[in-house]
Amino acid sequence: MADEFMLGTSAGASHWVWTGARLYADGGIDATLRYPDLTPEQRRQRVADLEAAWLAAQWEPPTASASHRFELRFSTDAEARRIQVALLVRVVAAMRQEAEERARRCLHRAADPNALPPHVRARPIKEEQELRTWLGSPSPVGSFVEIHKHLSALRITRGGSPLPYAVRHGYFGTGAAWDVWWREFAKLDFPAVLCVGFDPYDANNPDLRRELQRRTGVLEMLATRGVPSPLNPYDVPPDPAAQAAVGGYQRALARYAGSCYRLRVALVGEREAPATLLAALAGTLCAEPGAVLPVRPTGPEFAEAIREHQALGAPWLPQSHQQTMPVAPDVLDRLLHSLVDLPEAVSALSLPIHWPGSPACFDDLGD
Repeated sequence: MADEFMLGTSAGASHWVWTGARLYADGGIDATLRYPDLTPEQRRQRVADLEAAWLAAQWEPPTASASHRFELRFSTDAEARRIQVALLVRVVAAMRQEAEERARRCLHRAADPNALPPHVRARPIKEEQELRTWLGSPSPVGSFVEIHKHLSALRITRGGSPLPYAVRHGYFGTGAAWDVWWREFAKLDFPAVLCVGFDPYDANNPDLRRELQRRTGVLEMLATRGVPSPLNPYDVPPDPAAQAAVGGYQRALARYAGSCYRLRVALVGEREAPATLLAALAGTLCAEPGAVLPVRPTGPEFAEAIREHQALGAPWLPQSHQQTMPVAPDVLDRLLHSLVDLPEAVSALSLPIHWPGSPACFDDLGD
């Protein structure tokens, strides 16, 4: 790619750079012609494998002086014939040159023709106004809904516990086919944007591994029957709260190592989307009922969410993200709230494609 526009600003010792590219479905060769020897199920798996490989290639760890996040934005409105897609990148670095070099590297890695799956095409965003429009859409914002892992907490009743509560974490996983949801999204009669953002995170972080092992060990102990002692000769049953929560930490300990992402999915609209559309989005992100759920920032956090949306940020919103928990999540639980490994991240990934036998949902370069 060449001639991408870069928008930049500085504040003190930090420098921000934004850039992006438009993504399109390849309108010349549909999935049937591309993979004539495969069944429909095999074609879907082939496309999923290609998109997973593309996402894995985007991982670049943050350094002491620079970090980045990238976001896929899918836009529709009442007059749009098809969904439009952009890939946006934001870099924060100590030096402007470092920020620009990292942004250029990230964009080329994601949108270069040789890097994209064969069913996707791209062109760089070359004009400032186009980039600002993608960052600022929709405008005005009347609804902001994030889809998050479900968080809940129960008080631990077993005596001597170092934890007052046990937090139960939901998870992202394979759900319904994305193309079903895209067709419903395209029917909205007002401007709306689905944002799927990824922050690379190195889960080999020793502090994370140490605290995750410690928390898992504590909950495993509480979740099993205790051993009576001379000072406490009574039966010590397993703690129900620990039993409900320990599986999530065991899953995190087994899965989160090396190249992970912090994931944020948000549906931003001029008006509130139908509840059925939000429920279908949750069902697309995970088939397990209740594993993920909509979260709506309110009050000052609504305004903050919009500001960060326009700057390609993904802040922690204390009141909203606490959901129904009786206490605020600690540092570990805040991280696990958005952390995903590659298979979980892929469940939230859908690049533009034209499927045979279905109306085209995404625009192509011929539009």
